[in-house]
Amino acid sequence: MRPKDAVPLNVMPKPKREQAVVDIVMEILNVVGSRNSTSDSDSTIIPRVFVDHLPVTGSRLFGRDDELAELDRAWTRGRPM
Repeated sequence: MRPKDAVPLNVMPKPKREQAVVDIVMEILNVVGSRNSTSDSDSTIIPRVFVDHLPVTGSRLFGRDDELAELDRAWTRGRPM
């Protein structure tokens, strides 16, 4: 069962929740990667993101300055938060 110990993500403290999400994503990538890779190649998983079906919103988001700054930092670093 995920997350470990069957503790819901929404009740975990933020650092523990973020690590739990990373662990879940890595486990998924390992499963998907093992199903998609062949024994002849050492393939790297490249995530694909499709934003075509996301809703259209206003150009200005408000009330989320800290979250937006965190997303900007993650985007600049090129890796998950």
